[in-house]
Amino acid sequence: MTTATEGQAHRNRLTIRADYWIDRETWSSYLAFLLLVGLALFIALPYSVRIGELSSGTLQPNGLFPVLYVIVYGIVAVTLGQAEAGRERSALSHSWRWHWLRLLARQALAIGLTLPYWTAFLAAYVLPVTLVAGIAVQLLLYGLTLGLFGWRLALTRYSDIVQFNVKYLTLILLWMGSLFVPGLLYLNPFGMVQRWLSSYPGVEAAISGGLWLGLAAALSGWTWRAFQRQASRASV
Repeated sequence: MTTATEGQAHRNRLTIRADYWIDRETWSSYLAFLLLVGLALFIALPYSVRIGELSSGTLQPNGLFPVLYVIVYGIVAVTLGQAEAGRERSALSHSWRWHWLRLLARQALAIGLTLPYWTAFLAAYVLPVTLVAGIAVQLLLYGLTLGLFGWRLALTRYSDIVQFNVKYLTLILLWMGSLFVPGLLYLNPFGMVQRWLSSYPGVEAAISGGLWLGLAAALSGWTWRAFQRQASRASV
């Protein structure tokens, strides 16, 4: 009994094995993410003819890179969440906490891999490179929330087609609805990033971060309940 308990505790412990971060289900998502946002960055960088405008302060950052980043990362974040449920269906060998931490780690890895992109973008438009820290934190909360949504969605009994439709419909409603509904303005991820590119949005960033953190907490509880129900069914 003690050996089995110790083995379970060992499996639930945070690990640094390579497949903890990237596996067969997720490596293609990371690769596509890096390629797509890298291409967006290349297009958004100021070309030589307009370099002179940087010194005069008349050249504004190209919005293509932040907008495409938010869209592509949102899709990847949900996909990473759905990948967590794939493991539970085959074997409930890890705890909910273990999966939650791995989801957080994978979201952080996706953002970490693209930090050089953000650094290059900010430097190209003569913006403080220190802004990358605030942008990264906001994006991590955004990604974690969407990842939890994807995990909860995949824990349902819906078919892959239904999950696909729900996934993209929800993302579109989030991106578009938060643009036009006044009460959801601080949840809009495009505006969230744009505020950081315009200045240091202290109060606005705190409100936005708090709302995303609250959503993440609510989805965590919802996912935990679904995970426990699935574990109970599997043990019968």
